[in-house]
Amino acid sequence: MSMRLIFLISLVVLAACGPEEPPPPNIIIINADDLGYGDVGPYGQSLIKTPHIDYLAEQGMRFTQFYAANALCAPSRLLYLTGRDSRSYETLENGRTQLPDDVVTIPALLREAGYATGLAGKWAFSGAMGPSDPLENGFDYFVGYPNQTAAHNYYPAQLVENGKRLKLEGNVLSNQPNISEQKHVFAPDLIHEKALKFLEAHRSKPFYLQLDYTVPHVNNELHAESGNGFEHPGDGRYAEQDWPEADKGYAEQVSLLDDYVGSTLALLDELGLSESTLVLVTSDNGPTGTRGKPSLRRFESSGGLKGMKGMLFEGGIRVPLIAYWPGRISAGEHNTALSAAWDLKATYAELAGVESADLSEGISLVGELLGQEPRVPADRTMVWKVYDRIAVRAGSWKWVRHPREKGNPDFLYDLESDPGEQKNLRDARPDILTKLQAEL
Repeated sequence: MSMRLIFLISLVVLAACGPEEPPPPNIIIINADDLGYGDVGPYGQSLIKTPHIDYLAEQGMRFTQFYAANALCAPSRLLYLTGRDSRSYETLENGRTQLPDDVVTIPALLREAGYATGLAGKWAFSGAMGPSDPLENGFDYFVGYPNQTAAHNYYPAQLVENGKRLKLEGNVLSNQPNISEQKHVFAPDLIHEKALKFLEAHRSKPFYLQLDYTVPHVNNELHAESGNGFEHPGDGRYAEQDWPEADKGYAEQVSLLDDYVGSTLALLDELGLSESTLVLVTSDNGPTGTRGKPSLRRFESSGGLKGMKGMLFEGGIRVPLIAYWPGRISAGEHNTALSAAWDLKATYAELAGVESADLSEGISLVGELLGQEPRVPADRTMVWKVYDRIAVRAGSWKWVRHPREKGNPDFLYDLESDPGEQKNLRDARPDILTKLQAEL
């Protein structure tokens, strides 16, 4: 057989096989704690410096109608991990939310697909080192706070690492809950350091890394030099500002989150993993700001939207989502798809090549991310519940029931013309109100 004939046969075989499918990507989600829609540069922030997050948006995709799964921490993280919306659970409150036994979590789904799975930061359910341990719910590795209450302290006496207590030398608790008497080890720094070690250790196989940092959640404490003394980390970015110390602390925490993003990107570059890794940056709910909340006004943390954490108005649930994947996601894209955190489970499943019947309410965002045919319908319906509050969005219409508001608790908004939810159309459009209420 001539060499020419062998060459032609090889071309035919290659053509029949088609282009080789790229391997499943690594996935890193950076999930901030109480980061507002307007707290970072790509969403209008001008006072707080976030250069690395700005870079992600410039080189990736910025979603502007992406929602947290809930307005409070524990319910939001529950719904994210399970890919469900609020209709799946009767009780959605901080302190009373637990992972159910009958659901496949995101890390469990990806571990079945061959991923190494890690969680660093906040475990919002009781029972790390108990029945709700992250290691019993799909994670191969966990380092961080064992429950939501513990995560309110930036200088805890101990964390948990893979089922064992991790003592933070020099941190001594006082009699006041969640306040350290002596502050030496800033827990988020240690958690971030260990997260990068997980990333480096699993560079040779697909990995899923969930970075649930506690910044910028109150108390907005800065790094401690020693004992009870504070110092601003880095270059003291806000030390010279004529702001209250609490506001300086809040700004520093947001910039510290940005530092963590930057060092994560740098390590991906160093390991040659940038083009094989999808990086997402988002938040678990809207902002709290500082104690007394002056920072919400100074920094416009809700991005001009109504409300804050705990509320189902836009400021409590609309959050940033930035997606970065060099070579796969086009640079500088702006996406307006009606999407939510419960969509990410279906998105990961498609990217990993996993078929699962347990994707519940989620819609894969792969089409949106990769510039393919969009999957999310413009008239999509989404539902949120927390405590006695309810919100339903269908297309541009949104109904909010907020019983703690004075008078009639029902609000109806057309978000296309009124994104700041200033004009209540409840009485003008009772037909729309009735239709949205029926969605429950």
